[in-house]
Amino acid sequence: MKRLFVLLLLAAVPACQHASAADAGHGPAPLDVRLAAVSLEPIAHPVSGAGLITARREMDLSFKVGGVVSQVRADVGTRVKRGQVLAVLDTTEVSAAVTQATEGLRKAERDLERVEALHGRGSMPLAEVQNARTGVAVAKAGLSAAQFNVAHSVVTAPSDGVVDRRAVEPGEVVPGGKPVFHLSGTGTGWVVRLGLSDRDLFAVRLGAPCTVTVDALPGESVPCEVSEIASSASAGSGLFEVEALLKGGPELRAGATAKVQIARDVKLPSIPVAALVDGRGDAAAVFLVQDGKAVRRPVKVGFLYDDRAAIASGLDGAEQVVVEGSSRLREGSPARIAAATTP
Repeated sequence: MKRLFVLLLLAAVPACQHASAADAGHGPAPLDVRLAAVSLEPIAHPVSGAGLITARREMDLSFKVGGVVSQVRADVGTRVKRGQVLAVLDTTEVSAAVTQATEGLRKAERDLERVEALHGRGSMPLAEVQNARTGVAVAKAGLSAAQFNVAHSVVTAPSDGVVDRRAVEPGEVVPGGKPVFHLSGTGTGWVVRLGLSDRDLFAVRLGAPCTVTVDALPGESVPCEVSEIASSASAGSGLFEVEALLKGGPELRAGATAKVQIARDVKLPSIPVAALVDGRGDAAAVFLVQDGKAVRRPVKVGFLYDDRAAIASGLDGAEQVVVEGSSRLREGSPARIAAATTP
């Protein structure tokens, strides 16, 4: 019995020594992983927004002077040409003002002739001559103002366009300066005005190409370019207004909803989406392999495109990331790089 115990003890010693050697010298077997290169090529990532289609030039038209409207010659939807008369005032009052100013000028000129003649005979001081000359100048200015009011007793189209709104009827008394028509000019083209956040705005430049799609025209897109960028944000929305000028395309209507995509190249490192682990919102992590060990690196995802992720931060100095086998890795896990590397 004692001899059997000794034999069992001697048999166990080599086994223990072998296990201790395995623990001390070898450790867990390394996990096979494949790597993917971190791409530093610019990424085409358009800025998107929505807005309304409007004429590039929009105008509120009004009479310069008030009065009674005698004629209205345009309605909503009327296409007009530059110089076309849209509405006319009754000119009885303004014409009378011209007659009054004309007679006033004639009187001032007669007064001046009389004063100059008296001054020539030495019976009128120079100051009276100067006053008479001033009276003539004032009368001429009054006549010019009256004639200007007559000329502007009509509303004419300042450019080719379409009447979008009419706010006047024949016989109505309107004050000077009150808008009676709203005109969308068609000679300067159509635009889409959209609001962008400051983050998107700084990636947009004047002249950048873009495309416009309209819900009413599915499957069609219209080329455009960025024609204006606001220098300050809107007080109400906090967004910056950007104007996209349309180039050609089908006939459009003011007020139609349009979506705009502005071309933009983003310079961010990108990796395959499969390389990301522990994703939560824009926070995630990737694994690198350094000296045969897995190194976990937290990253911030900028955006996803196709099957790749643009990384906003966290990949400084990294050239390759684990793309296969990362789900089994932990910080410090032994890792063995497979022969093939994913591009």
